[in-house]
Amino acid sequence: MNNKDFDSKYGLVFEDQLRMAENYVKNPLMLQQEISQQLVQRDPSCLYMPQADEYNHRLTYYRGFLRFPERLKNYILFQNEAKDTEQVYKPFVMDIEPNSRCNFRCIMCQVSEWNNGSRAKDMSFDDFKVFIDSQPQLMEVKLHGMGEPLMHRRFIDMIKYLSDKDIWVRTTINGSLLHVRDNYRRIIDSGIGEIQTSFDGASKEIFEKIRKNSDFESIVSNLTMLNEYANKKDRLYTRMWVLLQKINRHELFDFVVLAKKMKFKRLSYSITLNDWGQGEWAKKKYRK
Repeated sequence: MNNKDFDSKYGLVFEDQLRMAENYVKNPLMLQQEISQQLVQRDPSCLYMPQADEYNHRLTYYRGFLRFPERLKNYILFQNEAKDTEQVYKPFVMDIEPNSRCNFRCIMCQVSEWNNGSRAKDMSFDDFKVFIDSQPQLMEVKLHGMGEPLMHRRFIDMIKYLSDKDIWVRTTINGSLLHVRDNYRRIIDSGIGEIQTSFDGASKEIFEKIRKNSDFESIVSNLTMLNEYANKKDRLYTRMWVLLQKINRHELFDFVVLAKKMKFKRLSYSITLNDWGQGEWAKKKYRK
Protein backbone atom coordinates (compact mmCIF):
# COMPACT_ATOMS: atom_id res chain seq x y z
CA MET A 1 0.00 0.00 0.00
CA ASN A 2 1.49 3.34 -1.02
CA ASN A 3 1.64 6.35 1.32
CA LYS A 4 -1.26 8.12 -0.37
CA ASP A 5 -3.59 5.15 0.03
CA PHE A 6 -2.42 4.62 3.60
CA ASP A 7 -3.04 8.24 4.55
CA SER A 8 -6.50 8.12 3.00
CA LYS A 9 -7.48 4.94 4.81
CA TYR A 10 -5.54 5.08 8.08
CA GLY A 11 -4.19 8.61 8.41
CA LEU A 12 -6.35 9.45 11.44
CA VAL A 13 -5.60 6.11 13.10
CA PHE A 14 -1.88 6.72 12.59
CA GLU A 15 -2.04 10.19 14.13
CA ASP A 16 -4.05 8.91 17.12
CA GLN A 17 -1.64 6.03 17.80
CA LEU A 18 1.39 8.24 17.34
CA ARG A 19 0.00 10.72 19.90
CA MET A 20 -0.72 7.85 22.28
CA ALA A 21 2.85 6.54 21.91
CA GLU A 22 4.26 10.02 22.52
CA ASN A 23 2.07 10.46 25.58
CA TYR A 24 3.20 7.18 27.13
CA VAL A 25 6.88 7.81 26.39
CA LYS A 26 6.63 11.25 27.99
CA ASN A 27 4.55 9.93 30.90
CA PRO A 28 5.73 6.34 31.56
CA LEU A 29 4.23 6.37 35.06
CA MET A 30 0.77 6.62 33.50
CA LEU A 31 1.42 3.51 31.44
CA GLN A 32 2.74 1.69 34.49
CA GLN A 33 -0.35 2.56 36.51
CA GLU A 34 -2.71 1.44 33.73
CA ILE A 35 -0.98 -1.93 33.46
CA SER A 36 -1.00 -2.37 37.25
CA GLN A 37 -4.75 -1.76 37.33
CA GLN A 38 -5.31 -4.33 34.58
CA LEU A 39 -3.27 -6.91 36.49
CA VAL A 40 -5.29 -6.32 39.66
CA GLN A 41 -8.50 -6.95 37.71
CA ARG A 42 -7.34 -10.35 36.46
CA ASP A 43 -9.26 -13.42 37.58
CA PRO A 44 -6.95 -15.13 40.14
CA SER A 45 -8.55 -18.51 39.42
CA CYS A 46 -7.37 -18.49 35.78
CA LEU A 47 -4.10 -19.76 34.41
CA TYR A 48 -2.50 -17.26 32.05
CA MET A 49 0.09 -17.79 29.37
CA PRO A 50 3.58 -16.54 30.27
CA GLN A 51 3.93 -12.92 29.24
CA ALA A 52 6.78 -10.48 28.93
CA ASP A 53 7.16 -7.57 31.33
CA GLU A 54 4.27 -5.66 29.74
CA TYR A 55 5.36 -2.20 30.83
CA ASN A 56 8.85 -2.39 29.30
CA HIS A 57 7.60 -4.42 26.34
CA ARG A 58 5.02 -1.80 25.37
CA LEU A 59 7.29 1.13 26.14
CA THR A 60 9.89 -0.34 23.76
CA TYR A 61 7.22 -0.54 21.04
CA TYR A 62 6.13 3.07 21.65
CA ARG A 63 9.67 4.42 21.54
CA GLY A 64 10.17 2.59 18.26
CA PHE A 65 7.00 4.09 16.80
CA LEU A 66 8.26 7.60 17.55
CA ARG A 67 11.72 6.99 16.11
CA PHE A 68 10.54 4.95 13.12
CA PRO A 69 7.02 6.00 12.00
CA GLU A 70 7.11 3.42 9.21
CA ARG A 71 7.15 0.80 11.95
CA LEU A 72 3.84 2.10 13.26
CA LYS A 73 2.33 2.24 9.77
CA ASN A 74 3.24 -1.41 9.21
CA TYR A 75 1.74 -2.35 12.60
CA ILE A 76 -1.51 -0.53 11.77
CA LEU A 77 -1.77 -2.49 8.53
CA PHE A 78 -1.30 -5.71 10.50
CA GLN A 79 -4.06 -4.66 12.92
CA ASN A 80 -6.57 -3.70 10.27
CA GLU A 81 -5.95 -5.39 6.94
CA ALA A 82 -7.46 -8.79 6.17
CA LYS A 83 -5.15 -11.78 6.50
CA ASP A 84 -4.61 -13.43 3.12
CA THR A 85 -2.04 -15.33 1.08
CA GLU A 86 -0.60 -11.95 0.07
CA GLN A 87 -0.12 -9.38 2.80
CA VAL A 88 0.30 -5.62 2.60
CA TYR A 89 2.38 -5.57 5.79
CA LYS A 90 5.77 -7.08 6.60
CA PRO A 91 6.60 -9.38 9.54
CA PHE A 92 7.35 -7.31 12.62
CA VAL A 93 8.27 -10.21 14.94
CA MET A 94 11.05 -12.59 13.90
CA ASP A 95 13.09 -15.50 15.18
CA ILE A 96 16.77 -15.13 14.26
CA GLU A 97 19.23 -17.95 14.92
CA PRO A 98 22.73 -16.45 15.35
CA ASN A 99 24.30 -19.89 15.73
CA SER A 100 23.24 -23.52 15.83
CA ARG A 101 26.09 -24.80 18.02
CA CYS A 102 25.47 -26.14 21.51
CA ASN A 103 27.69 -27.45 24.28
CA PHE A 104 24.93 -29.68 25.69
CA ARG A 105 23.41 -32.84 24.22
CA CYS A 106 19.93 -32.78 25.75
CA ILE A 107 17.94 -35.97 25.32
CA MET A 108 14.85 -34.17 23.96
CA CYS A 109 16.70 -32.00 21.42
CA GLN A 110 17.66 -32.79 17.84
CA VAL A 111 20.98 -30.98 18.29
CA SER A 112 22.17 -34.01 20.23
CA GLU A 113 22.22 -35.99 16.97
CA TRP A 114 23.96 -33.39 14.84
CA ASN A 115 27.61 -33.81 13.92
CA ASN A 116 29.59 -32.00 16.63
CA GLY A 117 26.34 -30.48 17.88
CA SER A 118 26.09 -28.03 14.99
CA ARG A 119 24.39 -27.73 11.60
CA ALA A 120 25.72 -24.46 10.14
CA LYS A 121 28.32 -21.73 10.51
CA ASP A 122 27.60 -18.87 12.88
CA MET A 123 25.95 -15.79 11.40
CA SER A 124 28.53 -13.03 11.06
CA PHE A 125 27.92 -9.79 12.90
CA ASP A 126 28.20 -7.84 9.65
CA ASP A 127 25.58 -10.01 7.94
CA PHE A 128 23.36 -9.63 10.99
CA LYS A 129 23.57 -5.83 10.83
CA VAL A 130 22.84 -5.77 7.10
CA PHE A 131 19.76 -7.91 7.60
CA ILE A 132 18.42 -5.89 10.54
CA ASP A 133 18.98 -2.64 8.68
CA SER A 134 16.93 -4.02 5.79
CA GLN A 135 13.95 -4.68 8.12
CA PRO A 136 12.99 -1.27 9.60
CA GLN A 137 9.52 -2.58 10.48
CA LEU A 138 10.93 -5.00 13.09
CA MET A 139 9.52 -4.52 16.59
CA GLU A 140 10.54 -7.75 18.30
CA VAL A 141 13.19 -10.44 17.82
CA LYS A 142 13.77 -13.78 19.49
CA LEU A 143 17.54 -14.03 19.15
CA HIS A 144 17.95 -17.74 19.60
CA GLY A 145 17.47 -20.92 17.63
CA MET A 146 18.62 -24.47 18.24
CA GLY A 147 22.03 -23.61 19.67
CA GLU A 148 23.35 -22.01 22.85
CA PRO A 149 23.52 -18.34 21.79
CA LEU A 150 26.28 -17.35 24.21
CA MET A 151 28.63 -19.58 22.21
CA HIS A 152 28.50 -16.84 19.55
CA ARG A 153 31.18 -14.32 20.53
CA ARG A 154 29.21 -11.37 19.15
CA PHE A 155 25.88 -12.43 20.61
CA ILE A 156 25.68 -9.63 23.16
CA ASP A 157 26.72 -7.13 20.47
CA MET A 158 23.74 -8.38 18.45
CA ILE A 159 21.42 -7.74 21.38
CA LYS A 160 22.78 -4.22 21.76
CA TYR A 161 22.37 -3.55 18.05
CA LEU A 162 18.70 -4.50 18.26
CA SER A 163 17.92 -2.75 21.53
CA ASP A 164 19.59 0.45 20.29
CA LYS A 165 16.90 0.46 17.60
CA ASP A 166 14.16 0.04 20.22
CA ILE A 167 13.51 -3.56 19.19
CA TRP A 168 12.35 -5.83 22.00
CA VAL A 169 14.78 -8.77 22.33
CA ARG A 170 14.34 -12.07 24.09
CA THR A 171 16.48 -15.18 24.18
CA THR A 172 16.90 -18.58 25.81
CA ILE A 173 20.19 -19.74 27.35
CA ASN A 174 21.33 -22.86 29.19
CA GLY A 175 23.28 -20.97 31.85
CA SER A 176 26.62 -22.67 31.28
CA LEU A 177 28.54 -19.65 29.96
CA LEU A 178 27.30 -16.84 32.20
CA HIS A 179 30.55 -16.78 34.19
CA VAL A 180 32.66 -16.35 31.03
CA ARG A 181 33.69 -12.77 30.14
CA ASP A 182 31.22 -11.45 32.74
CA ASN A 183 28.35 -12.60 30.51
CA TYR A 184 25.93 -12.57 33.46
CA ARG A 185 26.41 -8.82 33.76
CA ARG A 186 26.88 -7.95 30.10
CA ILE A 187 23.68 -9.65 28.98
CA ILE A 188 21.59 -7.74 31.53
CA ASP A 189 23.24 -4.45 30.59
CA SER A 190 22.79 -5.09 26.86
CA GLY A 191 19.24 -3.73 26.77
CA ILE A 192 17.66 -7.19 26.46
CA GLY A 193 13.95 -7.57 27.13
CA GLU A 194 13.78 -11.08 28.60
CA ILE A 195 16.19 -13.94 29.28
CA GLN A 196 14.63 -17.38 29.53
CA THR A 197 16.78 -20.09 31.07
CA SER A 198 16.06 -23.73 30.32
CA PHE A 199 16.21 -25.82 33.48
CA ASP A 200 14.88 -29.36 33.25
CA GLY A 201 15.93 -31.11 36.43
CA ALA A 202 15.51 -30.11 40.07
CA SER A 203 18.20 -32.54 41.19
CA LYS A 204 21.72 -33.18 39.96
CA GLU A 205 20.82 -36.72 38.89
CA ILE A 206 17.84 -35.75 36.74
CA PHE A 207 19.32 -32.50 35.43
CA GLU A 208 22.50 -34.09 34.15
CA LYS A 209 20.62 -37.10 32.81
CA ILE A 210 18.45 -34.83 30.65
CA ARG A 211 20.96 -32.09 29.84
CA LYS A 212 24.01 -34.19 28.97
CA ASN A 213 27.45 -32.55 29.19
CA SER A 214 26.11 -30.20 31.88
CA ASP A 215 27.23 -29.60 35.44
CA PHE A 216 24.31 -29.03 37.80
CA GLU A 217 26.20 -27.15 40.52
CA SER A 218 27.86 -24.84 38.00
CA ILE A 219 24.54 -23.96 36.33
CA VAL A 220 22.85 -23.28 39.68
CA SER A 221 25.75 -21.02 40.66
CA ASN A 222 25.70 -19.15 37.33
CA LEU A 223 21.93 -18.57 37.33
CA THR A 224 22.01 -17.42 40.94
CA MET A 225 24.74 -14.94 40.00
CA LEU A 226 22.66 -13.76 37.02
CA ASN A 227 19.59 -13.19 39.18
CA GLU A 228 21.49 -11.46 41.95
CA TYR A 229 22.68 -8.93 39.40
CA ALA A 230 19.36 -8.67 37.53
CA ASN A 231 17.31 -8.26 40.70
CA LYS A 232 19.20 -5.08 41.56
CA LYS A 233 17.52 -3.45 38.56
CA ASP A 234 14.08 -1.88 38.50
CA ARG A 235 12.38 -4.46 36.28
CA LEU A 236 12.03 -8.18 35.55
CA TYR A 237 14.58 -9.74 33.23
CA THR A 238 14.81 -13.48 33.83
CA ARG A 239 12.46 -16.45 33.69
CA MET A 240 13.16 -20.06 34.64
CA TRP A 241 11.59 -22.33 32.04
CA VAL A 242 11.00 -26.01 32.78
CA LEU A 243 10.13 -28.54 30.11
CA LEU A 244 8.14 -31.27 31.86
CA GLN A 245 8.63 -34.76 30.53
CA LYS A 246 8.41 -38.32 31.81
CA ILE A 247 11.82 -38.27 33.43
CA ASN A 248 11.36 -35.10 35.53
CA ARG A 249 7.65 -34.64 36.17
CA HIS A 250 7.94 -36.11 39.68
CA GLU A 251 10.04 -33.02 40.55
CA LEU A 252 7.20 -30.63 39.70
CA PHE A 253 7.15 -28.91 43.11
CA ASP A 254 10.89 -29.22 43.66
CA PHE A 255 11.40 -26.80 40.76
CA VAL A 256 9.54 -24.11 42.71
CA VAL A 257 11.87 -24.54 45.69
CA LEU A 258 14.94 -24.47 43.47
CA ALA A 259 13.73 -21.42 41.52
CA LYS A 260 13.42 -19.52 44.80
CA LYS A 261 16.89 -20.66 45.83
CA MET A 262 18.32 -19.32 42.56
CA LYS A 263 16.36 -16.08 43.11
CA PHE A 264 14.12 -16.34 40.07
CA LYS A 265 10.99 -14.20 40.27
CA ARG A 266 9.23 -16.02 37.43
CA LEU A 267 8.86 -19.73 36.69
CA SER A 268 7.04 -21.26 33.72
CA TYR A 269 6.30 -24.88 32.84
CA SER A 270 5.98 -26.27 29.34
CA ILE A 271 4.37 -29.61 28.56
CA THR A 272 4.82 -29.43 24.78
CA LEU A 273 7.74 -31.17 23.12
CA ASN A 274 8.72 -30.23 19.57
CA ASP A 275 9.54 -33.05 17.16
CA TRP A 276 10.58 -30.63 14.37
CA GLY A 277 8.47 -32.62 11.90
CA GLN A 278 10.56 -35.72 12.52
CA GLY A 279 8.52 -38.77 13.38
CA GLU A 280 11.33 -40.54 15.20
CA TRP A 281 11.51 -37.74 17.78
CA ALA A 282 7.78 -38.01 18.48
CA LYS A 283 8.30 -41.65 19.47
CA LYS A 284 11.01 -41.09 22.09
CA LYS A 285 10.17 -42.90 25.33
CA TYR A 286 10.80 -39.94 27.60
CA ARG A 287 7.95 -38.10 25.87
CA LYS A 288 5.23 -40.39 27.16
